[in-house]
Amino acid sequence: MVMKYLEFEVHRFLHPSAPELFLQVSFLVLRSVTMATVDINEGSQQKVDGIEIRPSCSERQDCPVQFKDSELRQRLSELEYHVTQEKGTERAFSGKFWKSKDEGLYSCIVCSHPLFYSSSKFLSGCGWPSFSEVISKAAVTYTKDTSFDMERTEVTCSQCGAHLGHLFDDGPTANKKRYCINSASLSFVPEDKLTDEQRRIAANANVNIPDKSKTRQEL
Repeated sequence: MVMKYLEFEVHRFLHPSAPELFLQVSFLVLRSVTMATVDINEGSQQKVDGIEIRPSCSERQDCPVQFKDSELRQRLSELEYHVTQEKGTERAFSGKFWKSKDEGLYSCIVCSHPLFYSSSKFLSGCGWPSFSEVISKAAVTYTKDTSFDMERTEVTCSQCGAHLGHLFDDGPTANKKRYCINSASLSFVPEDKLTDEQRRIAANANVNIPDKSKTRQEL
């Protein structure tokens, strides 16, 4: 409706009898409204390659699980807090899980929400834990990240909003996904220590097993 009105105003001011200043103002207003519309669309829900892109629950301020900042600072290590709460990144090849081959369940370090199962983990050569699939579609949220003059897909915990890492499209499985995740954002429970509920989640995990012959070996 606003665009229709502005279009009418532009045509009206194009009339030879209209002052030139009015024409300039009209175009400036039209440009401002158009830019505002683009900004709104950037933050709205959209899909890219079948993945729903939207702000994280922490950005929307509606996370199902919430903690006081003072509690997180006390409970998490300095690196864990920096990665999960400040969108930091641990140094490549420094995390405790980057080359782990142990079988078990990877969960969010902040809220213990199940995220990945070891059957989807592979060695990617990037220096961070890499997974081909999340344990369930509802496990994480995908958000557009334009920091550092790059356009990436940020991955956050869907329950508490903790920053986990990023999703790339150069994985070894048919879906081409590579979840590049910080070790500092993860906790791990070995397969023989899983609870009944965790075993049920693992059994229902929708994961693509990587073809080990196609993965790059870590140096």
